[in-house]
Amino acid sequence: MEIKQSMGQGPENQAALQIRRTVFIDEQGIDADLEFDGTDSDKKHYVGYENGRPVTTARVELTPTGWLVQRVATLPEDRHHGYSQQLLTQIISDAAKAGTPQVRLDAQHQAVSFYDRLGFQVAGGAFLEAGIVHYPMIKELL
Repeated sequence: MEIKQSMGQGPENQAALQIRRTVFIDEQGIDADLEFDGTDSDKKHYVGYENGRPVTTARVELTPTGWLVQRVATLPEDRHHGYSQQLLTQIISDAAKAGTPQVRLDAQHQAVSFYDRLGFQVAGGAFLEAGIVHYPMIKELL
């Protein structure tokens, strides 16, 4: 799988938005106004391509305390091939190279074990976001 990234409205943004529309709006029923929250232009977008086709994505907010990973999604027909794991591994590697102390994310309840296998730890209680139970998770890098 080839992983590409861009900031803001860069070339990967449209591929990322299409994957997110399919997964979060069409599949999970999240309101489009919540999913497309108007903050994509100041985030880094990662997209994984398999045979030139975008299959997985995540966006990253670069904060002073660490990288905040958001909107991790893989197209339904492309799940269970390790694409999200490869994408997250690249993000973690990039964050470590940038010297950030930690990577954080809010995991949907069904994805907690996936992130746990990547070294993230639950860092707080459950909360609802867009009607879905989430848990804050952190991976310390330093």
